[in-house]
Amino acid sequence: MRNIALLEATLAKIQDHPELHDQSLVFQRNECGTAACFMGWACMLAGYTPVLTGSFFGPHTTGSVVADARGRRHIALLTAYDLLGLTTDEGAKLAAPYNTVRQLELMVKALVNGEELGHPDEYKD
Repeated sequence: MRNIALLEATLAKIQDHPELHDQSLVFQRNECGTAACFMGWACMLAGYTPVLTGSFFGPHTTGSVVADARGRRHIALLTAYDLLGLTTDEGAKLAAPYNTVRQLELMVKALVNGEELGHPDEYKD
């Protein structure tokens, strides 16, 4: 069952703090703090902590793993899919690294309305 509250809260976080949204990486610590993709924010809003490591992509630290309250580590994307109540296919579409905020808005709207999620390109302006 889709977690409508978490879908909407995650989208609101991204809309309210675009400087902390980077759809290309699950987590990245940069000069603004910890930026995250949609799935990364879903995990953090649900109480998980990013596990950040050094990066091959530049001077910032990155991560794709989260820790739960007991310190156990989980793959962030799969954890987010479960938290959001998404299938693997839906989660992968929502997590696509090239999704814009507008695409995310339209995709979340479709999910909230109980629609089957199409390919991300179907949500381009």
